[in-house]
Amino acid sequence: MTVYLVGGGPGDPGLMTARALELIAEADVIVYDRLIPAGALDGARPEALKLYAGKEGGGESTAQDEIERLLLEHGSSGAAVVRLKGGDPFVFGRGGEEAEALRAAGIRFEVVPGVTAGVAAPAYAGIPVTHRDAASAVAFVTGHEDPSKPESALDWDALARFPGTLVVYMGVRRLRAISQRLLDGGRSPDEPAALVERGTLPAQRELVATLATIADAAERDQIAAPAIAVFGEVAALGDRLAWLGQRPLQGVSVAVTRARAQASGLAARLRLLGADVVEAPAIKIVPLGIEIGDVSDYDLVCLTSPNGVHLLFDALVRAGRDARALAGARVAAIGPGTAAALCDHGVIADVVPERFTAEGLLEALAGQPARRVLVARAAEARDVLPNTLRERGADVDVVALYETVAEVLSADEVDAALAADFITFTSSSTVKFFSEAVGKGISELRGKLVSIGPVTSVALREHGLAPDVEAARHEIDGVVEALVAAAGAMEERRVPTSHERMAGRPWDASYTDGRAPWEIGVQPAVRRLVERSAFSGAVLDAGCGSGDNSLLIASHGLDVLGVDVAGTAIGRAREKAAEQGSNAHFMYADALHLDRLERKFDTVLDCGLFHSFEGEERNEYAASLASVTTSGGTVHVLCFSDAEPEKTGPHPVSEQELRGVFSREAGWNVVSLAPERIETTFAHDVPAWLARIERV
Repeated sequence: MTVYLVGGGPGDPGLMTARALELIAEADVIVYDRLIPAGALDGARPEALKLYAGKEGGGESTAQDEIERLLLEHGSSGAAVVRLKGGDPFVFGRGGEEAEALRAAGIRFEVVPGVTAGVAAPAYAGIPVTHRDAASAVAFVTGHEDPSKPESALDWDALARFPGTLVVYMGVRRLRAISQRLLDGGRSPDEPAALVERGTLPAQRELVATLATIADAAERDQIAAPAIAVFGEVAALGDRLAWLGQRPLQGVSVAVTRARAQASGLAARLRLLGADVVEAPAIKIVPLGIEIGDVSDYDLVCLTSPNGVHLLFDALVRAGRDARALAGARVAAIGPGTAAALCDHGVIADVVPERFTAEGLLEALAGQPARRVLVARAAEARDVLPNTLRERGADVDVVALYETVAEVLSADEVDAALAADFITFTSSSTVKFFSEAVGKGISELRGKLVSIGPVTSVALREHGLAPDVEAARHEIDGVVEALVAAAGAMEERRVPTSHERMAGRPWDASYTDGRAPWEIGVQPAVRRLVERSAFSGAVLDAGCGSGDNSLLIASHGLDVLGVDVAGTAIGRAREKAAEQGSNAHFMYADALHLDRLERKFDTVLDCGLFHSFEGEERNEYAASLASVTTSGGTVHVLCFSDAEPEKTGPHPVSEQELRGVFSREAGWNVVSLAPERIETTFAHDVPAWLARIERV
């Protein structure tokens, strides 16, 4: 047989080649990398052997010798082997080395090129690597050479003189050194430079700076691998040619909990809209292998799911029949998805209700007498449909074609689902089994819960969860529409990041490293609070960001929960806590709905959130703080003062307004209000208020 060295493309599943998908579907053995597209293995045969051989800079990796051993072992066994790599196997993918090992062993191989990240990631950021007016040449360079080499094989002086675009793979960890080598070689410090993190994926981020500032900017924005660096005039075109952010779910993470076989269709649609899809299938469909007898005597056949349709026709085929067996019956489908499944088998539904529930189907069937009825459904479905039809005088047979059981979710799948912006539930069973899989972790849900309809919403409430969004149309199209609408509303209410709040302020030109003064100077103020024993009991750090303040407070033996209102830094904060052995915990929370934490705190720290709001939202935020502060508890608010408008950030706070919002009428008592200076690393510091406020 043959070993196929297959390029999986840069990450977007839609960029996989037809040949790659064909080979995956036929493979006996698949040896795959870490950076293959989501769902790339969905088309593999269930019995195919799937072997992970991923590599991660600074993390766990499979040795190259071991990968080649696997290819030789399975390639010589007569199996059809796919070696699935991210990008292109012959572009910094070590495919050449693997091909050499196979040739030396006398094993036949084929190469299936893939779309390489060095072209695709810049393109998804609106950056063409060549341009008639800006770059007639492009060079692809690795930023991660063989560590065993005594010296670099790259001539950086020659690359600095290269008259075109430089595209650097795997260079984030050495970005400062790389940019310095190019500067030392004579490349202009003002030359445009760009980084594209997680290129072609929904979580893609782009950063544009100059060759002289790109390393500092990358540290500021915590750009991490995988990322592509672009140096050259074309890097400046991204602002003008950007197109990716125009999709309605761009940058929104959505967890899909339906069965894996059905999840792929929904996931694909969400990805086309820009969503970062987390597949966390809480259920799986298990066919019961029921034999179907003669169905010609039924005058009504009711089908309540696409799964039921496909399994009914499987049973008919096993019995030597086809769609003609239903010729004498009216066929009712509970919704358009079920009707579409019937069309796949050559049957057009006679009845499709306006409301896609059992109750809606019963309404549609009212006044249509039926003598004998077949209801084909899941084993655990509600009985409202057959029972009501019996009450109307029908002789009803219920055939359970499948059962829905729990799918085992990995810890990574659970964590990813808990961190998603939205979690979708398309049936009561997804609610039941997802709740069981998550267990006590259900309290860490950061996202909004999306229900396909009222029955699923009832199931959510029975499990102590409140649906934030319910689809108006109780089908997958309705779920997608509801998600798009909810995501748009969420964006309108999003709390801007500190860097966004600083954009355009008078001090922008004096930045030394791109960070806002607030980000640089808050921790000394918090340290002074710690030294004054200002924290006690259970502590909430509202707007914890990357977690430094939470970790500082926790280092003094306190129980600290840090909540990130943007949801972008939780992972890094948790990593820091693990590295330090800290007992600080981190999760996402909506700043204006902290009551959803369902917990009270003795001390609350707010560094910067209060001043990010204005008008009535400040009162809403104060009420949100009150909902999680114990009676007699303390809140420390650090916010921009209006004392020096030329230095303060947006929405500065006067003493009168601060006392007004946190008034006794609102249940607060401002114990002390002192001026504070937030030190910075450049020309001036920032005036701020440091208020100690007690909950009455």
